[in-house]
Amino acid sequence: MANNVGFEILPLTKDGFYVLTKRSKKYPTNKGLLGTCGSSLKYYFSTDTSNSDLMKESIYNGLCGKLNFNKKDYDKSKVNYEVIALVRNYILAGKPDFLVVANLNIASNDLISQFNKKKSKMIKGLVLFKLNEVNILSNKLLAINHKTYRVNANTICLLSKLINKGEQKNV
Repeated sequence: MANNVGFEILPLTKDGFYVLTKRSKKYPTNKGLLGTCGSSLKYYFSTDTSNSDLMKESIYNGLCGKLNFNKKDYDKSKVNYEVIALVRNYILAGKPDFLVVANLNIASNDLISQFNKKKSKMIKGLVLFKLNEVNILSNKLLAINHKTYRVNANTICLLSKLINKGEQKNV
């Protein structure tokens, strides 16, 4: 398989804010877009590792890499996630991607403080928001608090599924 299984991880802080990353122009994929914390499935050749352990490890690596978490400070056991969908990434030749929400055991102000301790060349900043602040404009554009951002289709898919899930709860 040319492209491995991917994860589009949307972090959710302890105080209820979702987090998207602002990618730099140097980022290898989706240059300059607002996006999720991406990761790929960690493969192990041991039969001692369960599928949920592999997913947790992969999600953990994506969060640590994109949010500037120090692996010594952010314990892997704190990773709690929900798979929202499994999609095929049509831009990357049909690569399968899990769309995931990861509940962080950290408040939004602590997350921003942690992120700002170490600047990343690939991630320029974070955008924190509540779902009711999101307006999906097209398959590549969304507005958060009336500010428009370019995003990839998987980010739109993940957010639309979460918005629809929330609307179904309110019916």
